[in-house]
Amino acid sequence: MMNKTANRLLSAPRRAGVTTALSSLFASVLLFLSAGVHAENKLIHQAQYDGEYKSIDIVMARKLWQVSPDQYVLETKAKNFLGSVIESEAFLWSPDKGIQPLQYHYEQKIFGVKKIRHIDFDWNKKQAVSQDKDKKVTLELAPGTLGPLSYQLQMQLDLIAKPKLDADQSLDYHFISRNKLKHYVFALDTDLLAEKPELAKQATILKRSNESAKKTTRLWLNPHDHFTLLKLEQIKGKNTHTLSFDKGRYYQPLDGTPYAPRTESVAD
Repeated sequence: MMNKTANRLLSAPRRAGVTTALSSLFASVLLFLSAGVHAENKLIHQAQYDGEYKSIDIVMARKLWQVSPDQYVLETKAKNFLGSVIESEAFLWSPDKGIQPLQYHYEQKIFGVKKIRHIDFDWNKKQAVSQDKDKKVTLELAPGTLGPLSYQLQMQLDLIAKPKLDADQSLDYHFISRNKLKHYVFALDTDLLAEKPELAKQATILKRSNESAKKTTRLWLNPHDHFTLLKLEQIKGKNTHTLSFDKGRYYQPLDGTPYAPRTESVAD
């Protein structure tokens, strides 16, 4: 079953201005969820990661659900002995229109103290309402704007569509997070690949190219399996945060899902 946060994400009251069609869509999603995990409510992918954040070990699970023919929920859950962080994002996807986020929910609970963030995407009004703790802002919603989780999926899809990046090419993503419109740019880490060319056979290694000089973010992605994240490394000052792939699986068949172009699966 999907976790309570994902259920709450999809069942949260919609704000005024949402069309009847979208309301009907959410009603159908609730029917799928209340019935449990059946063919209509399909687990597409799951992966587990081990990592370290501020010298503390963490475990993170990531799952992608299909809850109707064109609606999906991407969720992550990170936890350690201090507490947990759960993120869920509901979005529409189709081969011709791509990803269109609907709602995002973040819930952090550390030492019993809870922090909530939430985003509602209203594509009819072309605006998003973002709430971080007690502060709420309304942001302009331009075509192609993504959410904090869906931009990561979009990166996979972009690499599946064009597996071989040139050294001068970049991957650009505009998404909403923490009440702000953010812009991330990634490119091949040519410096690391020049230093260790053998790594190119193992992974596609990207580096964020538009962050401060005091921070470095690298991603290792598996070109042989849907560009699944193999490793994340973030260096900020003297601190290094990492996530490393432990195990995962894509559930067949993948026809009609964002991963349809590639159909091989990963063994647990």
